Amino acid sequence: MDTNEPYTLGCDGRDRSFCVVRKCDGFYAGYVRQTDEGLWQLQNMQEIDYEGIPPFPSRNEAALFLCMSGRVYQTTVEAPINATASLERIQIRVSPNFGQWSAGECVPGLWAASLHHEDGRCAGATCCAASVAEAKIAGIQQAHLPRLAQEEARLKSEQLSWEGRAEIPN
Repeated sequence: MDTNEPYTLGCDGRDRSFCVVRKCDGFYAGYVRQTDEGLWQLQNMQEIDYEGIPPFPSRNEAALFLCMSGRVYQTTVEAPINATASLERIQIRVSPNFGQWSAGECVPGLWAASLHHEDGRCAGATCCAASVAEAKIAGIQQAHLPRLAQEEARLKSEQLSWEGRAEIPN
């Protein structure tokens, strides 16, 4: 069964553990294991739980988070960047937070949306959300001054093309 997800799941013979393999490059990202409570825990390739990352409510959410390690969803928007409403192209990068983002409410296990100028410089504060879709919306809201309403940002997020790619160092 092929899906639109950027990963495949392989069963390793145990009841509640699946290997996560990225489709784009065949990278073995680790394992997702179902807990006794029915949640899904991330494990590295040595089958050790990632410390500080809480379990996910679904297998797909956990697998996507693990699969996107070292990768980002990226799009570029033209947004007013100051009070004079001059437009600038701003990159929005959404990536899983394995602990590299620690500002404010951005704890491990959330998705981080960071803003960047086209030359890679930081273009604003990083914001975090529980799901990749919510992080994309938060990134769009963060990129626009004045801020877009939640529904307007959601519609814009759905209309934009989000490219999955290797993470770009800052």
